[in-house]
Amino acid sequence: MAATLEASAQSVSVVALWAVVGGGASFLVGPPIIDSSEFRYKRTAAAYFLYFYLIVFFQSVLAIKLWDEVKKKDKKVSLWEVKFGPLSYTDRRIVASNRTVGNTLEQMAIFLVGLWLTTLLTTDDHASICGWVYVIFRSMYPALYLYDPNLVLLATIPNYCTVAYLWVTIVRACFVS
Repeated sequence: MAATLEASAQSVSVVALWAVVGGGASFLVGPPIIDSSEFRYKRTAAAYFLYFYLIVFFQSVLAIKLWDEVKKKDKKVSLWEVKFGPLSYTDRRIVASNRTVGNTLEQMAIFLVGLWLTTLLTTDDHASICGWVYVIFRSMYPALYLYDPNLVLLATIPNYCTVAYLWVTIVRACFVS
């Protein structure tokens, strides 16, 4: 079961990358309503929200699967205890999913505001490239955390640098004409 859950975490990363880089979900929504070449950052933001939805969904699925595992061993355990009790601090799968969602939420506002302001103050292409770099590294976070929590630095450091670059670009655009 643990191997299945680890494979699921890697699947979240792969599905997010597929949707982000390959436009994998385009067959579900049909052709674009407006010319998307004019608004590339919107694809980046949509990919980011798709990734966020996937990790939140995976977090709940993982808790329910772990709850089933624990109920087989100890009949008196609630889903709440699995999601928020001692198991949420000791089971590495739950910790990984909680940290993935938590870290994504911690960085969401600063990234999205930076992405949108960079689009307004510089060029859409510039913001889009920075956004894709961010989303690709962000989607690596769950698999890296599950493999070894210390490896998340391979995802977070490039993301912090990308956000810093977005905001330096914004400040320069505001004060340098």
